[in-house]
Amino acid sequence: MISLLWLIIIFLFVIPFIPENSESSEIMPFIGVAILYLVTGILIWMLLDTNYKIDNIHNIERWNKWYVSSFLKPALDNDGLVIYYEKFDDIYISPKNKGVFIAALREINPEIKIV
Repeated sequence: MISLLWLIIIFLFVIPFIPENSESSEIMPFIGVAILYLVTGILIWMLLDTNYKIDNIHNIERWNKWYVSSFLKPALDNDGLVIYYEKFDDIYISPKNKGVFIAALREINPEIKIV
């Protein structure tokens, strides 16, 4: 299954080659194409080069409130996990299967506390 983001990238890549109407077959100006390819390149870079370091996690807290005190919240769900790492840093995420995710993290670092 192709993710929605990959479909958007493919769409952005082919937009310059789609004529505006059937009578004119002009291609977008060079600057527009360059900006479009720059945005597409950044999206591809984000998809292919995203990684996470899980060495310094010390606490995981289950969170199911409508607000999140964490500054970083890449998840939109209100039933997720707040992961505390380093000394003062935290991030809110919402994995599809929270139990399996926590088990996988504890396999790497058994000292992680579940709050």
